[in-house]
Amino acid sequence: MVAAFAANAADEAYAALRAQIIRGDLEPGATLRQELLAKQLEVSRTPVREAINRLQAEGLVEVLSSRRSRVAALSRAEIRDIGDMRLALEPLAIGLAVPRLTATDLRAASFALQDADEEGDPATFGERNSRFHLALMDPCGRPRLLDAITSLLDLTDRYHRFAIADESHNDLVRDEHRRLLDAAASGNVEAAVEATRTHVGDAAARLVAMFPETAP
Repeated sequence: MVAAFAANAADEAYAALRAQIIRGDLEPGATLRQELLAKQLEVSRTPVREAINRLQAEGLVEVLSSRRSRVAALSRAEIRDIGDMRLALEPLAIGLAVPRLTATDLRAASFALQDADEEGDPATFGERNSRFHLALMDPCGRPRLLDAITSLLDLTDRYHRFAIADESHNDLVRDEHRRLLDAAASGNVEAAVEATRTHVGDAAARLVAMFPETAP
């Protein structure tokens, strides 16, 4: 019983800290002090330490010493890596999903796209962006594939917050999303896969270009 409680506390601390990092509440480079985080989350330092170790394994946190760590900085290398991984996985998922898409799936994707177009709040853009993509890919029937893509979309959200002030980028994302939705709705697997490749590849390239060549 005690072990289960401790595991649950660690999971909750991990989820809370991860969400704060992804949302930008904890900014890149912010120092993470275990005692302060434990007080904020109303847990002991042990689950906070375990959560930080898990976040370090994901690349979201850099551990500086036994008691000090910080939120990982945004980097050109990371967003390039994330983009390459999405480019490998999302066309596969959309190719499997399109033949299984229902009218309900397409409505969910359309509503998510409309929300993303109408709501300009960077704090919620990542959630709306993920909802659109996952509505189209969810019918693929591959839970592990979807878990991996969801994690990558979360990581991408940190960079979208950096880029959302660039209206030209936002306009291109909207156009790419509409083309992807139209291709999926038509039932044309090849067109949907190509639209996914184009969108994911081009969006990642734009995000990479926002960082100087000298960035890590």
